[in-house]
Amino acid sequence: MPWRLAGPDGDVTIDRPSYVATNSSEVVRELTLAGVGIALRSLWDVSADLSSGRLVRILPELAGSADVGIYAVHARGPVSSGTAALLDYLRGLWSPTPPWES
Repeated sequence: MPWRLAGPDGDVTIDRPSYVATNSSEVVRELTLAGVGIALRSLWDVSADLSSGRLVRILPELAGSADVGIYAVHARGPVSSGTAALLDYLRGLWSPTPPWES
């Protein structure tokens, strides 16, 4: 699957063969930490590894799509007090700036 990245001169697509096929983001992260290859990961997933030096950004001028987000999805209508509490908790953790962007 190609990587669609945003750069200072516009969008960039990188399409190269992958030698590992998995649907597990944890496997991709662990393989990258083990030095097996490179990966396109979200900052929320690898910010601690970047801060500690375990991982290094190799294309710092490029970024993943800004169209990706974390969403809390719930049924329409009134929200239960538990759901409202969870949403408030997540907003408190991630608003206005999520910790992985600091």
